[in-house]
Amino acid sequence: MNVGYPNANDNIAYTVGSIGIALGLLTLGYKVMETVGKKVIALDFFSGYCAQLATAFSIMCGTLFGLPLSTTHCMVGALFGLAIARKI
Repeated sequence: MNVGYPNANDNIAYTVGSIGIALGLLTLGYKVMETVGKKVIALDFFSGYCAQLATAFSIMCGTLFGLPLSTTHCMVGALFGLAIARKI
């Protein structure tokens, strides 16, 4: 077994996962975006930009340290940070 080297099973898993993510985004993505943008916290352009920037920064730092991070969880953390910042 060659640990660390991609094989055919890895490529199949990546392909199936990619197709699943794309289908989920195409079919239910608008509901997720509406929920996050309107029902969780009201976002204007500036707040949305800050949340996206914080999410991207978190993902990039996680990538540098080799940590597997979920973009969804990072976005929820950024929205939580925005909610706290608004109350201060």
